[in-house]
Amino acid sequence: MKFKLTEVSKFLSRLSKRERNLLYLACCAVGISFLFRLVIYPVFSRIKSVGDEIQSKKLEIKKSIQILSYKDRILAEKAKYASYFKNVNSDDEVMTSTLKEVEGLANRSTLSILDMKPFGIKTEKDNTRRALVAVTCEGQMEQVIEFMYNIENSSTLLSIERFQISPKSKESTVAQCSFIIARVII
Repeated sequence: MKFKLTEVSKFLSRLSKRERNLLYLACCAVGISFLFRLVIYPVFSRIKSVGDEIQSKKLEIKKSIQILSYKDRILAEKAKYASYFKNVNSDDEVMTSTLKEVEGLANRSTLSILDMKPFGIKTEKDNTRRALVAVTCEGQMEQVIEFMYNIENSSTLLSIERFQISPKSKESTVAQCSFIIARVII
């Protein structure tokens, strides 16, 4: 069954002018439909998907640029808190530095230390460690308050766990104090 051009020509010659025009119009419509379905639609759908992908990448880049703009602030914050994250080699070194720090703060407050003992190092549930020190001291109430203030505002994360303040004698202005001081080690 060969396709013969002469037979098609005979078929077209038998059609009226109006029928021939309708046939040409129908063939053009079918051709355009095939062209649209096979070529144009896939190209436009690919262009749309690439455009959507570009938009999502633009949003990601904007977020990344915003995060990068925070870099200087983050580094400044890191430098501010870097002293809290010093690597400490051993428990003995931690306890020694804690005892020195407490003694230095007591001397700065002109407080007399009667007794100072290490209580040991405890590991908390959140994997932080705490070095505990028991301190017994005496001094004027102003000196005791200044010492407590200095402990709580220390740069080495010292805090007062427990304290007891009592007068040294009945009518004395000197107070005798005992503290449990903790240093948080991160």
